[in-house]
Amino acid sequence: MAMTWLRSLVEELTYEESKYGQRSTTLNGERVKSKAEAKIADYFTEQKIAYQYEKPQKQRTSSSKRQ
Repeated sequence: MAMTWLRSLVEELTYEESKYGQRSTTLNGERVKSKAEAKIADYFTEQKIAYQYEKPQKQRTSSSKRQ
């Protein structure tokens, strides 16, 4: 089943409207950067697979020193 879903996604991504950068919203209401990312997130949600979209990175401050 996963391979069928993946093949379908790849075929869909060849169409112009699926270009990266076209913001979209997932079933959970998350804002993502493309329709492809939304489809992947929705698949994870439907399959009850835990994920975290773009986990926030810790910001370095100018006072923190590199070691």
